[in-house]
Amino acid sequence: MIHQKFVPDTFTHLSLIRSCIWGSHWDEVEEILERVPADVSLFNAVIHGMCLRGKVESAKKLYFRMQKSGLKPDGITRALMLQNLNIYVGIQTHIR
Repeated sequence: MIHQKFVPDTFTHLSLIRSCIWGSHWDEVEEILERVPADVSLFNAVIHGMCLRGKVESAKKLYFRMQKSGLKPDGITRALMLQNLNIYVGIQTHIR
């Protein structure tokens, strides 16, 4: 792709991020987020992947980082956070 001078788009970045998440390559996910232009859909994909992998605290930190970077969370972002924080809080309460 790069050799043919194509510029990766959001869909390409999403595919890379999802592949890294499924392989639990969190350093690579972080590197992609740092290198590409900030985009809500990219953050949503990472937050969703973190929640699916049980990394709710990391998802929460990324949510706040997203806001600090100037991106506005959309309905999907808020739904992901609410759904997974409710599950997380329920599990933590049940353990005690």
